[in-house]
Amino acid sequence: MFLFDKINEIKKKPENVRLRYVWGLVAFFMTFIILIWITSLKQNFLRQTPASQKKESAQEQFKNFFPEPPPVKDVLQKTTASLEEEFKKEEERLKSNEENSNSQNSR
Repeated sequence: MFLFDKINEIKKKPENVRLRYVWGLVAFFMTFIILIWITSLKQNFLRQTPASQKKESAQEQFKNFFPEPPPVKDVLQKTTASLEEEFKKEEERLKSNEENSNSQNSR
């Protein structure tokens, strides 16, 4: 209960004193966080590969991240083939609809 007693004691003090407590605690916790951050940075630097190993250039990294697109010619051929298939299917559908309508009209 010591913590709650201390909080109640601080609440009764003037605002400028309370602000000192606030900024003191902010400084304390920020120091703690910065120390953790520095420690983690050190660990990350230690885990990195040695400089003697080959590093990828920025251009190689870009190529790996964005693979080379297929040639436009191939894309156009595939698109044309796909459109031709769809036109044939639509033609067949229209013929079958026309035949169905003709057979119904002849009845």
